[in-house]
Amino acid sequence: MTGSNPKTTGARAQTRPRLKILVAVLACAVIGLVVVRPWRSPSPETTFAKARKALAAGDLDAVAQALRILRDEADYVGHCRLLEGAILLRNGRFAESLYSLREAARQPTLELEALTLAGQAQYHLGRVGEAQQLWSQAIRLNPSAVDAHRWMGVLYYDLGAMDQALEHLEKVSKLAPEDSRPDRLMGSIYQDFERHQLAAKHYQTSLQRDPNQRDRAEVLLELAESQTKSADFKRALATLALCPDSVGRAALRAECYYALGDREQALELTSLVLEKTPEHLPSALLRAKILLGEDRASDAAALLEKTSQFHPKDYLLLYTLSQAYSKIGDETKARETLAESEKLKKVWQEFSRLNTEAIHQPRNAELRYQLGVLAQDLGRADLAESWIRAALALDPGHEKAAEALSKNEKDE
Repeated sequence: MTGSNPKTTGARAQTRPRLKILVAVLACAVIGLVVVRPWRSPSPETTFAKARKALAAGDLDAVAQALRILRDEADYVGHCRLLEGAILLRNGRFAESLYSLREAARQPTLELEALTLAGQAQYHLGRVGEAQQLWSQAIRLNPSAVDAHRWMGVLYYDLGAMDQALEHLEKVSKLAPEDSRPDRLMGSIYQDFERHQLAAKHYQTSLQRDPNQRDRAEVLLELAESQTKSADFKRALATLALCPDSVGRAALRAECYYALGDREQALELTSLVLEKTPEHLPSALLRAKILLGEDRASDAAALLEKTSQFHPKDYLLLYTLSQAYSKIGDETKARETLAESEKLKKVWQEFSRLNTEAIHQPRNAELRYQLGVLAQDLGRADLAESWIRAALALDPGHEKAAEALSKNEKDE
């Protein structure tokens, strides 16, 4: 759930080409006499402003050039410390950057920017509490500090504290109306919460803000999924028509056609999906459901048995398989499979309960470790690692979490 750059940051600006200064040399009528138009160097304020723009664009060479110029300005010591800290931060020298940024923060006009950058350094060092304090301080200085809100959204998202993440992402969305990413992430969060109509709204906002965003195909597919889950099947098919061919597109089209009564088309599409990716669980479940409805229980059982090799701990798959066994008259297997399904369902319910608690207890490391253990029991190594890393971010000394993460990495 984390990375070096926030999922909610705005689109990177293009680096502006440096302007070449043309010096006009005028020749006089008198041979050998040359008059040169006087040239005035940019003011320190202009140099620093350009350095800020270069930093936003990721042009560290231009920032370093501005820093060399500003070192000769007695009144720009704090500005130099800010630029030094920013360069060190971008180069991954997080601990070193903190000294310069603390010095820069002593100057009131630079405090907000220095606090925001220092929070990033602490976050990358795994010091979540310190990062949170710095960004909170920045927001107290200026409630419209959009970068501090961005990073707070990232922090809470990584910790699984989604209510708090959404609060900051909403503010970023309002403060930076040109930024498509906050709404894309909010769509993903609401999708996980099964609030599909709200998810669709945010995906649509993201696409309206940037119709040609880099991840356009993924956002369209996520939008179509939210529309499908909210039973808006015709609109989902219209969205899918804009998506490039993919397994995910075919799987969602199958769901839509089935819901609209076209079982033949749904069967054909699920067949295509499972030929390419036999582990695709939604398509296997949909196809098994159709087969059971056509009294083809043996075919459904064979399909689900094959799929269970990839998803041995999916309770819905096992429940559907128990129905298939019952229809073909194998009551022993039906009872055993149903019992295993009910057992796993209880684990998922406990996982869901703890997940809700984690939202309201953003600083509880032990709770996140327990979620990691449950996710491991459910065969979800991806979720397990995310929760265990969240536990360690809050409590680097959590021995059980460290052991679990090490074991998970060895298993991979």
